[in-house]
Amino acid sequence: MALASRKAGTIHSKTGDDLLALKAKYDNSKHTELEVFEGEAALIYQMQLLKEDVDELRRFIISEIGSTSYDDKIKVLPNEFMSNDDASYERVLVEDDTANNFSIRPGSSAIEMYAMIEIPKDKKVTHGQVYSSQNRTCQFYNVNYTTGAATLAITGTANSNQAFTDSRTGASTAVSSTATNYLLIKVTTTSTSDKIYGAELTIADI
Repeated sequence: MALASRKAGTIHSKTGDDLLALKAKYDNSKHTELEVFEGEAALIYQMQLLKEDVDELRRFIISEIGSTSYDDKIKVLPNEFMSNDDASYERVLVEDDTANNFSIRPGSSAIEMYAMIEIPKDKKVTHGQVYSSQNRTCQFYNVNYTTGAATLAITGTANSNQAFTDSRTGASTAVSSTATNYLLIKVTTTSTSDKIYGAELTIADI
């Protein structure tokens, strides 16, 4: 279920020195001077309880749902990669010949591997890295899922964190989330022994 809309209004819109002046009053405990008034004292008590509730929600989210240290990453698992149609039939194989080591590999040297990843709302992909047994060419595309139209964001190699930046101009080629797009990763495999362990995308606020 989606998060409900905010009910509370904006308390103030102060910025800069005006905001620092408010903070200084709080740091100097000026609000505690209101405790001599019964009504204001009751409000201060309830505000403290609200603060403790928010702290408990933050603790729960971190401990039960996941650490915020991963908020800027999207993990791409190897099973999200599939092959194109350059071979007579699709062959993506789980490689498990090495004990306690898992990956996927192409069943034909003629095919390339693709993963299609949804970008979270209000986020953009700024970097991408494919983890592979070989430093094969990797490309990242911005794709419109309603038409299939694609725009290349960056070309690089596996096992290197690729910044989405135009090497000629220095301009950002980050892929921002829209209502109709996703990010596509292409890995140009050239051998049936090429292993893909997974990939990682770095995201940031738009």
